[in-house]
Amino acid sequence: MLKLININKTYDNKVKALKNINLELDKNELAVIIGPSGCGKTTLLRTIAGLEKQDTGDILIQDKLVNDLAPYMRDISFVFQDASLFAHMNVFHNIAYGNHGNMDKKQLRQKVEKISKILKIEDLLTRYPSKLSGGQRQRVAIARAICKSSKLILMDEPFSNLDAQLKEDLIQEIKMLQKELDLMIIYVTHDQKEAFALADKLIVMEDGRILQIDKPSNVYRHPINPFVARFFGDINIFEGNIEDDYLGFANYKIKLNKHFSNGKILFGIRPEDIIIGSTIELQDVQKEDRGNYYLYMAKIKDFPISIKTNNDVLFNKIDFPKEKIIVWKKVLDEENQ
Repeated sequence: MLKLININKTYDNKVKALKNINLELDKNELAVIIGPSGCGKTTLLRTIAGLEKQDTGDILIQDKLVNDLAPYMRDISFVFQDASLFAHMNVFHNIAYGNHGNMDKKQLRQKVEKISKILKIEDLLTRYPSKLSGGQRQRVAIARAICKSSKLILMDEPFSNLDAQLKEDLIQEIKMLQKELDLMIIYVTHDQKEAFALADKLIVMEDGRILQIDKPSNVYRHPINPFVARFFGDINIFEGNIEDDYLGFANYKIKLNKHFSNGKILFGIRPEDIIIGSTIELQDVQKEDRGNYYLYMAKIKDFPISIKTNNDVLFNKIDFPKEKIIVWKKVLDEENQ
């Protein structure tokens, strides 16, 4: 459905916004591009849409090269952070905009009514944007993008200005629409919770590069490097040494369940994956009640560690389940490269 080949983009101020981007997405996928502010998410989305021009590389939509096509010729719909509705048109005509001439009036009305019903705005069709709340305006913008029947719908942080409950409701509606109407959506956000709730596939970016493309569960459980691991939740990261499939750390040796080359490594373990055990001794243990779990903060030798558990009785020994240990093969001085 979408293929990007070696896309590079540098702005006039010499900032390299996109660095050798390669990406393939299939039809009917809901892909979420996520990363910290300034990592290139919006630039990538705007480049796909034709609102920015890449310096090098190719963009193909359904095997058609679109490098030199204007945005309106790429058959793409775009939902911006600001709903950007036509103030002089009512909700019905905002949603129908772009479809006149493509179908007769009866078909168009039926289509608008169907989509507006799914998005729970069927009672607003005669209102004007000035009479709508922020959430209602964003629903209208989404309905307009979907009604256009584009091959590809791009969404750039459309829920960032909405309250948490409304955001959660709209996320569920987007997922339902995407499955029901067989849409391909690429959605940009910096919100990890939002990304996990939406995505069939996560595209993790940092500093203009794509670091990892995978299912949300795999990104969380098998992050490609410490940056991705930290970006998606709490994690304890330590220096270690591997020798004959044993992980050496703070005078402890832990048998690993996979083969790794001998040498210095970084390894991580999520606080919720640590279990109360009998092997690794803790010092300076402190407990915090977080409501639905207890957070323990302690040290292993001089290394600080955090542990999440439902256990409310202090303990001083733990184990690292070998299947939960994440090992990064790069040597220490390559961590940030």
